[in-house]
Amino acid sequence: HLSKELPDDLSGTLSAKVNAVQRARTAANHSATHLLHQALRKILGTHVEQKGSMVQSDYLRFDFSHFSKVSAEELQQVEKFVNSRIAERLPLVDN
Repeated sequence: HLSKELPDDLSGTLSAKVNAVQRARTAANHSATHLLHQALRKILGTHVEQKGSMVQSDYLRFDFSHFSKVSAEELQQVEKFVNSRIAERLPLVDN
């Protein structure tokens, strides 16, 4: 964990608090990576594999393998797919 400031007495009891708004945004972006992966595999093909990602409260990055540049039309289809899945407001399933 990272802290912007430390107390003067480090031998005392410390507590950490989660910023609920930032955490909710991060969780939404995490869910979006799953939806993006699903969309890419549906639109580009099942050969698409996630190669990495970075999820933060204000953005996400999704790295994937594909044999060619994604066309503007394919990108539009991916965006439409993800937005339609978000609009469904599906319940979270915790395994």
